[in-house]
Amino acid sequence: MIDLAVRLIPAAAAALSLIGLLAVTLRLQKLASAVAAQKPEEDDPLPGIVAGLKWELTSLADRLATLETESREFPVGAAIRSGMNLNRRTQALRQFRLGQASGDIAKSLDMPKAEVDLLLKVHRIVSH
Repeated sequence: MIDLAVRLIPAAAAALSLIGLLAVTLRLQKLASAVAAQKPEEDDPLPGIVAGLKWELTSLADRLATLETESREFPVGAAIRSGMNLNRRTQALRQFRLGQASGDIAKSLDMPKAEVDLLLKVHRIVSH
């Protein structure tokens, strides 16, 4: 009988260990599947991207509203005068070489005096 007990105890211990190992394996599988189910939601960058795009859209809408308000400040038929073209520049430099003052040049070409002064200043810097 002692022989039987000596043989059964290790077998029973092995069986209990195997049952415990199977229980632990099943528990780990359940935990792994639970973690896997939660992980895609945490790693999903889409909510952050959507939030960023919403912020950009709001910002653009504000800028558009500001631009629309500013555009109403100008009369509809008002012409915005373009900058100095090559012909005006040539005429201004020719009149300057003939000795005319910058104020006179500005009046004859219908330009701001500051623009003529700037043109003459740049011409002096470049030509020297």
